[in-house]
This record gives sequence, structure tokens and C-alpha cells, in this order.
Amino acid sequence: MSVIVSDMTVHREWAIYEKRSELVCAPLAVVTPRTVSLTSGDKIPRHRVWLIVQEESTPLVVEAKAYAASMDIDILWRAAAGRSLDAATLAACVNAEGNVGTLAVVQKIINNPAYFYRNSGVFQPAAAEVLEKAKAALCRRASDAKEEEQLLTELSAGRIPQEVAAAAVNLLMRKNKNTSIFKAVKKAAGGEQHIAEYLVKIGLFADARSCWEAMFIHNWPAPSTEDKVSLPALPFSSARAFSVDDAGTIEVDDAFSVQAEGSGWLIGLHIAVPAMAPLSVGDYETMRLTSVYFPDVKHPMLSSEQIEAYSLHAGCYCPTLSLYCHFNPTTGNIGAPQTRLEKVFISHNFALENFEQQVPAAVRTQYEVLCTFAAHLPSARREDGTRLNYRISTNPPGVIADVRSSVSVVVEKLMRYVNSVWAKQLYKKGGLFRANGVTITRPSSTKPYAWLSSPLRRYVDLANQRLLLFLLGQAPSPAVNWPKLAKMFNVQYVHARYYQDQMERHWVLRALADLPANTVLKAQLLPRNRIRLEGYPLCGTLNPPASGVLDETIEVRVRDLDFFAQRAYFAPV
Repeated sequence: MSVIVSDMTVHREWAIYEKRSELVCAPLAVVTPRTVSLTSGDKIPRHRVWLIVQEESTPLVVEAKAYAASMDIDILWRAAAGRSLDAATLAACVNAEGNVGTLAVVQKIINNPAYFYRNSGVFQPAAAEVLEKAKAALCRRASDAKEEEQLLTELSAGRIPQEVAAAAVNLLMRKNKNTSIFKAVKKAAGGEQHIAEYLVKIGLFADARSCWEAMFIHNWPAPSTEDKVSLPALPFSSARAFSVDDAGTIEVDDAFSVQAEGSGWLIGLHIAVPAMAPLSVGDYETMRLTSVYFPDVKHPMLSSEQIEAYSLHAGCYCPTLSLYCHFNPTTGNIGAPQTRLEKVFISHNFALENFEQQVPAAVRTQYEVLCTFAAHLPSARREDGTRLNYRISTNPPGVIADVRSSVSVVVEKLMRYVNSVWAKQLYKKGGLFRANGVTITRPSSTKPYAWLSSPLRRYVDLANQRLLLFLLGQAPSPAVNWPKLAKMFNVQYVHARYYQDQMERHWVLRALADLPANTVLKAQLLPRNRIRLEGYPLCGTLNPPASGVLDETIEVRVRDLDFFAQRAYFAPV
């Protein structure tokens, strides 16, 4: 249908045009070569305008829509016979006469966009094979819509469909958003942001914590089932070592010993050697490459058999890869380090939190030597004596904040020394190194740093230890795909740390929820109405805002806690 009007002329006619797959009419104002301007201010492309008449044309549009409802789109598509036709010609092919018939054809086509392509008012029938695929897609869409409606009806009636229960974790992680299951649950929950809360409400999860853990386990490889334990005959060391670790630790990776030697001391740093067992290689995507510790549960990297065999438990001789060096406390001189594969007797496993109260006099003397030794080691980072450590408990929920103990600082410096010394032996031989917070294969620095001190907890340490044993002539060359391992370890390590942070944040919120009503807390002001709580590893939002300068200490009360979005809101006192 062609519309002939002079350009740039003000009119008082009515335009029938296409809007959101419907024909509508409205008074027009100006017609230009490309657009039609309506009196409402809207501009419509010329190829979307189908008729301009002298008077209000709503009855014509209503009649055309009713006529279109009785048309068969398949007959209309066959009538075109592969030809590109305008609306009037196509209407004549199916004996639809006049403006009503022409507009009805237009309405039918815009309601069924799969049948025709449109180009500036001309309709081109879709190819037969393309149309069949489009019809199949429409059938699937109709079927999905029906299934979505049925699921929504079940959920509204308080029943949990089996399909919804089976897809619970995927719903939490917002996967497969185009499925009828996701769309039904999204509507029932009132939006994507409320899905987790809704799934807890209908009983598929116990609480927000179980939601976070379910998402973690869904993407976390299955636990190791390997029980390969190899404890070859090794020479016995004369050292008696002790370990210092967090309470409840099941993977004791390191221990320390001090023996009198000449004018000084022989310092021994002993690391567990699970690398004596055959090293798993290949499909790193299906392996746990690190242990993960939530406040209320542990997900170890190795199997329980391997942990039991290689962990440095007190009261027995344990295989260790030991680094020895002579230390003269008078001069501060540190001798050349030596590495030995041996069995060392572990006398004590001390808890870090109670070390000062537990340590006997003999071990305290050794610890004081270690403190002096650590003070002479080069420090790779500036020590902050005011930095707080947070210990999160779950029964009951609580947070214990204390200044970082001197014991933890000493242990960290000793482990960094072990890692630095052994990293130099791996340099240019292979292995994985640390740089800028990630694991890499080729360090650019002449002072490389590698993780080797926690082989029971990190696969990178285990692989590096296997290579070190090979360089010492104690094991065959490890068949490790170093670049692939580095990539997968970085991915899984970030993933594990993310969920560990989420679980810790959950228990911090639980601790705040258990405080007596109107408890006054202290916090520091941050930009954009944010605050950092004192005594809690948590930042929150202040509402209403408080006046003050940045980093100023103010008093606040808990206003609201969102366990699903993991947000905390506070009000100034």
C-alpha cells in the first residue's frame, strides 16, 4: 500500500501504524521522507506506517484485527509463492479486499514474524526449511509456557514439583534462565534476587548457610578416593620436633626443631612429604587442588588415608623433608641450608591459640631460639603489630578479635624462609612459583618464591615437592603439565576463597543477630555512607547517614541483616 503525501506538510489526518506488534491509530503532525511525526511527539519510521486517512480510524483497525484472527497464516505464506509483495498485492492473493483486508494481512504477518521477512513495506516469504525450524521453536516455546504455568500452579498451591527439587542448586546459581522451571520459580519468588529466600521458605534448603554451601559443593570436585600410601625406609633424625597450628587442624604440614651444635644451634624446619606417594596428573579440572575451611566444616584436598599417613602427628616418627641450617645467635650468622629426606620424631602438636599456656619449659627454650633466628631472616613484608586476627565460632555464633600473636608471625617467617630456599633449587628446573598473588610457571625475578610448605593442603606445594624430591634423587621425574596446573589452581583457589569468605560472613552476621537488642557497636566512617565495624571483619551501610569525617569512630546499632544478600545495615546512635 502506498501513501502519497507532500513532504514537510502539517496534516490533520490520522495515521495507522505498527506499534509493538499491533496496529494502532493516532493523529499525525508532520510527514518527512523518512519519518511520520505524531501530535503526541512520537516519530514513526515511514515503512511502519500503513495508511493515512482523513478521520479517526479506530473502528477500521478493530475490524482489521478481527478479520486477521480468522486468517490462516500458512495459506497466506503459500499464496506469496516465494515472491516479494507489498501488503495490498498479498491481500489480493487471498481475496482480502479493501483497506480492511490489507490491514488484516499486515496484522496477521506482524503477529507471525517467522513466516515473512519485511523490508520497507515489502514482504518476503521465509524459506521452507527456515520456517520449519521456526515452527519447531514455537512449539517448544508453547510447550515450555504450558509447563511453566503448570509448575507455577503447583508452587502456588504449596506443593513442590519434583522438577523444581531436582534443579534446586541450579536455581540458586541462576543457571539455565530460559527453562520453564527457572521462569516459574522466578515468578513465584517475586524476582531473581529472592530465589534463594524462596527456596528456603518452601523447605528445599534449611537456611542461607546451606544455600551457600550447596552452591560451593555443586562446583567443587568430589573428594579424593586415593588410598595410595608409600612409606619407604628412611634414616631416623636425632631431632625432636614440635608443631604449632590452629586448633582442630587435621593436616599438620610443618614442625620445628632446635639442637645444640658447636657454638650455636642447628635449626630444623620439617615439612610433611605426601609427594612420596604417586602423584596424580592429567585431568586437573576434576581434582581438588586445595583444602577449603569453612567455620563449621572442612573440605580436605587429600583422602583421609593420605592425611593420616603423612600428617605430622605427635608421638611418632613421621617422614619429613627437612631443611637444616646452623645459626649462631651471637653473630647472627646463618649457615648454608641443607635438605634431607628423613623420619623425625614429633613430640608435640600445639594449638596456636593456647601455645603460650601449653608450651613446657624445654620447648619454650627452643621456641626462643626460633624467635631469635626468625628475627635475623629477611622479611618480605612489613610486619604490622596492630593487625587483628579474627576467629569465628559457630556454637554459639561469635567473633573473637585479637592482635596477631608473635607465634604466628614467627611461624610465617620460618615458612617463608623454607619456601624461598627451595624455590631457588626449583628455579629454571620447573615447578610453579608465586608472583603478584597468582601461580605462574616462569618467575622473572632472580629471587623466586614458591609454595612448598603446605603439601597436604595445596596441590601446588605437592607438585613442587615432587619435583624437589626428583632433584634430590629421591623420586622419579614428575609428569606434570605445569601450565595447565597453574591455570586450574588459580581458578579453583579463587573459587574456594570466595566461598570461604561468604561462609565466614554468614557466621559474622549470625553473631550480630544474636546480640541483645539495641547493642551499641563502634565503627569507622567510610565513604558513601559505609562503615567498618570494630571487632568484626565486616563493613556495612549506614542509614540514615551520620555526619562526621572519614575514619572517625562513631557508635551504631544493628538496623537490619540480610543473610541472603549478605548485607548489614546500621543506624547511628
